[in-house]
Amino acid sequence: MDCKEATRDNLIQAANKIVADVLRSGYPLAGACVVSSLPAGDFTPVSDVDILLVATDNDGKPGIFRRLVGDRVIEWVVLPNDYLRDVDRILADAGLCHDILTAIILLDEDGSLEQAQRTVAAHYHEPQWVWNRTMGQLRRVENALGAMSSHLADRNVLQAQCAHVSLLKGLYGIPRAILNKRCTMARGLLFCREATAELGWSDYMAGVLSVFGAAGVSRETITDLQDIASRIIAAAELAGTEKAIRQWFLWSSHWLLENAHPADAAWPLYFWSSSTVEQSGGERNPVVWELWQRFAAILGVARKQDLLEKNEQARRLHELALSLVQPFSGA
Repeated sequence: MDCKEATRDNLIQAANKIVADVLRSGYPLAGACVVSSLPAGDFTPVSDVDILLVATDNDGKPGIFRRLVGDRVIEWVVLPNDYLRDVDRILADAGLCHDILTAIILLDEDGSLEQAQRTVAAHYHEPQWVWNRTMGQLRRVENALGAMSSHLADRNVLQAQCAHVSLLKGLYGIPRAILNKRCTMARGLLFCREATAELGWSDYMAGVLSVFGAAGVSRETITDLQDIASRIIAAAELAGTEKAIRQWFLWSSHWLLENAHPADAAWPLYFWSSSTVEQSGGERNPVVWELWQRFAAILGVARKQDLLEKNEQARRLHELALSLVQPFSGA
């Protein structure tokens, strides 16, 4: 057994322990599976472990739960029992479709996870589902554009910046939806770059970098952003365990800087810094806010006018995407 296989087995065991802990807490589960990079086989030293848990009822458990176990973050969500029975919803969701298809099942009391896998495997190649997945991703972009515009009209710059993050996630996912490839947070821009290269969408990739504000970013700039992001988390009004988890996620930027393009390394810094500032109360935490202003200025998203320009660029990119995806409509 090579080192990566041994690591994979150890991480699956760690996921099983989380499932056992949830069951011991008294929360009844019908199913559990490991998804994302671990079953896909492209996990790295800075990849977290993602678990989908399925409740025995239809309530589920709102929110994302995280735990730092050794040198990894394990992240899980609890879905309502009927969530995976809605096959159309799975097939129309680019990320969930790929996750279910490749999932490692740990627990399946009623067979619903295995049934979902079989159904996705039987249907995901069909042109209609390529189209449905892509349209779903385009709607996410439209929603984020609308939210960003609304926040800017209200002069709420921080909320507009957070909507800008959601907008980027949607844009990253469009070419991935076409190819039915995994959508991920940490390597979002890198995976978008790979997918657009496969599709020949060079203009689209250039547009994404422009909307992000990371075109032509240097290694030195990323180093500055890494320092500011780390200081934002350190100064945030969060529990110590939550700070440790967020600092762990920042290490993906260091890995990306060494193994990909500097712009790719900017993405997890932007994601975790913006969410940390939002959860720390924005301007109510002056130390965090001053650091955030410096961070946002480097990416060109600090002022209302900057964000208005990004919004307009994204609208044009959305129009380009609509034209690019037409050949996949099956019409």
